[in-house]
Amino acid sequence: MSLKNVLALTASLGLLASGAAHADDLQALADEINANLEAAGLNYRAEYAEILTTNDVSEAAVMRFFNDRGNKQLPADFVPGDTRRGWSSPDANTLTWTRDAQNTLDVSPAAQSAAVANAMATWESQKCSALGLTGGDIAAITGVLLGQSGPTADVMHNGFYPAGLFGPSTLAVTVTFIFINPDTSPTDINGDGLPDTAFREIYYNDGFGWATGGGNIDIETVALHEAGHGLSQAHFGTAFLDSGGGKLHFAPRAVMNAAYSGIQHDIKGTDKGGHCSLWGDWPNN
Repeated sequence: MSLKNVLALTASLGLLASGAAHADDLQALADEINANLEAAGLNYRAEYAEILTTNDVSEAAVMRFFNDRGNKQLPADFVPGDTRRGWSSPDANTLTWTRDAQNTLDVSPAAQSAAVANAMATWESQKCSALGLTGGDIAAITGVLLGQSGPTADVMHNGFYPAGLFGPSTLAVTVTFIFINPDTSPTDINGDGLPDTAFREIYYNDGFGWATGGGNIDIETVALHEAGHGLSQAHFGTAFLDSGGGKLHFAPRAVMNAAYSGIQHDIKGTDKGGHCSLWGDWPNN
C-alpha cells in the first residue's frame, strides 16, 4: 500500500468530519486499501474508523464506518486464544499493545511512553475483568495503513503524523481490521455474532500542541480514549451547547465521548460499564 493511499484515507476522514465529503468517498478509499490487502494474500481487511475531535460541536460525536454495521459497542471483537493473531500473546487472557518510539513532538519520548503506558494500565486495572494487557515501545511501527509489513500487536499506538494527514479538528483515529473468509465475508469463529477483530491501529495528529498535564492537548487523555476503542468500545454520550455562552457539554461526560473535553485520567461509570460488559466474561465469552 502506498503512502498516497494513507494520505487519501486520512484526508477523507477529516473532510467527512467537517461535512465536506460523502460516505461513498470513504467507502471507495477503504475498497482501495482492502484491494491492496487482497493482492498481498492477507486474511484481514480495514473495516471502520473511529475519530476523536476537538470540542467543536459541529464535529462532535463523529463516527465513520467503512461498512454500516454500527451499534453502541464497536461491531467487531477479539476472540480469546485466536491463533490467527500470531502477533498476540499465547495467553488467552492477554492482549498485546505497542507504541511507536520514534516521534518529533516537543514532549519527550519518555513522557509520551509513560502517558500511553498509563492509559493501558488504567483499562487493565478494572477489577470486573481478567483481561491482561502487555506491551511497550518498539523501534519502528509496522502499520498496515503505512504500507509496511504488518501488525506487531493487537492494539498499536502508531505515533504522531503531520496535520496534513487529518482533518483540522481531528485529534486521533483508530482503525479496526477484521479477519475475513475466502469469500471476503467477516469471520465469526466463536459464534458471538460479531466479526472477529484482527488488530487495531491508532494514529495521532501532531498538528496540535500536545502535553502531559495542564495546557494543550493531554496525551494520556487521548491515549486513554483511543485505547478504549482499541478494546472494542464505541463513542457514547450526547454533546450539546448551553443556551448562554455556547459552551459544549456532554451527557454524561466520559472518556469515551466523541470530542475532547479536557484532562481525564480516570475512566467514568459509563466507561467502566462498557468495558465490563465487553470483558467481564473474558476469556470465556
